[in-house]
Amino acid sequence: MTATLEAPSILYEVEPLPDGRELHVYPDGSIVVSGRAEIRPHPVEGVTWITRTPARTRARRRPRTTIFTSALPVRTIWPSESSMERVAARRTAHERARELLLSLLNPFQREDYVHHSGFWVETARGRIRLGRLYNLEFRPREKPYEKQILCVLPVNHETLPLPDIWTNLLLVLNQDPDKFFRVAVRR
Repeated sequence: MTATLEAPSILYEVEPLPDGRELHVYPDGSIVVSGRAEIRPHPVEGVTWITRTPARTRARRRPRTTIFTSALPVRTIWPSESSMERVAARRTAHERARELLLSLLNPFQREDYVHHSGFWVETARGRIRLGRLYNLEFRPREKPYEKQILCVLPVNHETLPLPDIWTNLLLVLNQDPDKFFRVAVRR
């Protein structure tokens, strides 16, 4: 007797990682890393890492273990329609927020954001780099060689797409920079 299971098609993204493994992102937000990590390549082309091998290597016996497959319960959980809809809604919100942010940036900031996921904003007090959550780099105008780290977040930032957070901070910096620096936490 043969049983066949019909599985719904699952659409997910696969991204290669620098160490040779793959990152699988499923519509329900779950993440799985698969594959075997390769040794990180040496930064100098044509040179390999020097590794030490022990003077005496000897094979060890593997402990014998018996796995009873019938004793292990197996459950397959397929993403529900509602979770897939939530993922699609989040994606749409993120895309719209990114479009809004890019429309507010000047060409230099836009290019910087597209290539590096961050951009510099000029204020009367100095330059601020937006792009890393909880870690905003500030270069005061009086001491441009000095770097300060600031943390400023809008209320309920966990529910917002990341580009919306940068749009929020960009607008505050352009309209009321004193308020921005008043609430900023220096780290």
